[in-house]
Order: sequence, then C-alpha cells, then structure tokens
Amino acid sequence: MRALGIMALCAAVSACASAATQHVFNTRPLTPNEKEALRSSLSRTLKDPSSAQFKWMPAIVPGPKSLPDDLIGYCALVNGKNSYGGYAGFKRFYARLARNANNEYIAGTIEHIEGAPITFGGASTVEDAAETGAVEGSCEAWGYTDFSQAQ
Repeated sequence: MRALGIMALCAAVSACASAATQHVFNTRPLTPNEKEALRSSLSRTLKDPSSAQFKWMPAIVPGPKSLPDDLIGYCALVNGKNSYGGYAGFKRFYARLARNANNEYIAGTIEHIEGAPITFGGASTVEDAAETGAVEGSCEAWGYTDFSQAQ
C-alpha cells in the first residue's frame, strides 16, 4: 500500500512538472502584408525561391515585455522545388521572425526544414533525421504542434 502511495505521489509530481514546462502562447493570423514580407524573406533559403509555396500558421503574439528586435520562433509549411524541378511536397519548417515597433512581422529566416537536405534535392543522409528532430523540438517549444490549421 505504501508503494502505491509513493507511485501516486511521483505521478502527480511529474504531471505538475511537465505541465509547468509547457508554454502557452497567444496567437493571431498573419496579415496579407506580413505574409508577403515573410514569403519574400523566408523563400531565400530555398533552392528555387520563386517557386516557394507556403501554408501559413497563426503567429505568436509577443509578450508585453518583449522588444521589437526580439526574434520570435515560427513554424508553418513550405513546398519547394527539388534539384529535378519537381515540387517536394509540403514540409514543416522552423524560422525566426523579426518584427517592427507595431508588432508586424517584417522578415524571417528559415533555420530548419523537416527532412532537409533530401526535401530540396540532396541525397538521404543522417542529417535528414537531425533536421526533422530540430524542427519538431523547435516548433513544440514555441507551441506549434497541430499543423492541420495551416492555410
């Protein structure tokens, strides 16, 4: 009976600890102007920037103590052409976004793309799994877990 009580206490403590480490972020849709600014800057990372297609996720609303030059983590979906000229399919990506004093997102840089480099024309390597793990970890840290709302 004592062992059961200890197990219940451990379960309760671990549940509290995991709940305490989860971040809750307020989000809002990107405006058309923000989408165009981000499309221009984010697509520079890709093999064929002019062919980039995006499915946007809501963006994080910065906290009251954040400054305009604080970079915000952002995740969404991108489809780009590979070395053979065909689209590779929509893949999750993690980017860091910059904003102006009005909290409008004005630029960004993609840091990780799910499955890269194979996504955009490279051969399958261990790096593919590492990039996918980096995307998952970074996106989860910023609260991006459900990509079904990407538009």
